[in-house]
Amino acid sequence: MNDWRAAYRDWDWDAVDNWWRRSSDRVQLQALFKRLRADLPQTAIENGTEVDWEYQLPDNVSKEWHGAAMILYSGELEAKIEGDPPTDLQQWQQIQSENAATLHELSEMAEVTSGDERLSRRAHAQDALRLLSEADFIKAALLDPDGDEIDQTARAALQEHLSGIAIRAFAAGVHAEKAAGKEIENDAIRGGKVARGAREGAGSTARLHAAKRDRRIARMSELVPERGIAQSARICESEGMGTAAAIRKQWYRHKDKHL
Repeated sequence: MNDWRAAYRDWDWDAVDNWWRRSSDRVQLQALFKRLRADLPQTAIENGTEVDWEYQLPDNVSKEWHGAAMILYSGELEAKIEGDPPTDLQQWQQIQSENAATLHELSEMAEVTSGDERLSRRAHAQDALRLLSEADFIKAALLDPDGDEIDQTARAALQEHLSGIAIRAFAAGVHAEKAAGKEIENDAIRGGKVARGAREGAGSTARLHAAKRDRRIARMSELVPERGIAQSARICESEGMGTAAAIRKQWYRHKDKHL
């Protein structure tokens, strides 16, 4: 079988499974993976204003989709497309780059709050950039103590360990911020209920736009903690949710409303 689409249309998941395992066409493998992600049902996980999405387990989908869910759930197709998982060093370099780009954007945006400039969005963004720079300086000092050369094997291992620490510290900060923000989320929910009451009677066009916005925000909420805003927006664009630039703007507006 040269193509997976006919078998997909017939719900012949054994044939689809056999095709991707034998195929070396990365473009078509990516197309199949994207189609599975688009077609298989997801369940929303909600708490306050926070929303995450997960694909339903194979045993929870309809009989017709069970084989497709097994392909996605196993992770083997994704692993074949993506190759070996990135090292901690590669992950940290990506996180650092994406977040530095986002912080530069935030530091140049107009303020949405008033008061002491030392607590402004710009100040927080600049402080975060400074801390990222200091982290680089500390890592460089550890990798080259007193100008002494470190064995390359030991150097690579140390870089990996330091990157792993940085990733986990960064993720801990994200979760700590979310935990502390639950009180604000509660206020946002109450305000949202009042606002929804005032918007009753809006036309179907407005509801369609809201649904599209909610889908974007939910997907960005899933991706941003580990991928950063810029890359997450590009992923959403590749999934047909609009342009990356528009998605970034909508994300910033969403975050501003929940500050």
